[in-house]
Amino acid sequence: MNNFLSEEKDFLTEFIKLAQYISNITVSQNVWDELGKFIPRTFGAEFVSFIKQESNNLWSYTSMLEKSTWRTIQNEILDSIRQVQETGFLATETIGIPEPYSLLLVPIQEGRTQLIVMVVGYQTQTVLSKKILNL
Repeated sequence: MNNFLSEEKDFLTEFIKLAQYISNITVSQNVWDELGKFIPRTFGAEFVSFIKQESNNLWSYTSMLEKSTWRTIQNEILDSIRQVQETGFLATETIGIPEPYSLLLVPIQEGRTQLIVMVVGYQTQTVLSKKILNL
């Protein structure tokens, strides 16, 4: 089981570290690449993906996950991705393919109209703590 999920963590402290990290990203750096590196290290996730709607096709950037595995996961949670895009609310999912994953889906506003969904994946069947959702 993932240590991050099994231990009591000070999620606020981790979130503040994330905010500080983001504020130090320069214009020459790719913010999605940087978040894809930082979030797994800090929050113990196996992967982070960023999805946005473009002309009825889902575009995604995935870090630390094979494309075939990501496509399988994406197809499984497509309805949840669309729901987060439409509502702007956080969501969680637990899926069993190809491996058991607990997922956190986070809306990120880009500009005035574009909503990106960040999917943070933990390879476990453990349901994500409500404490994570209450940041």
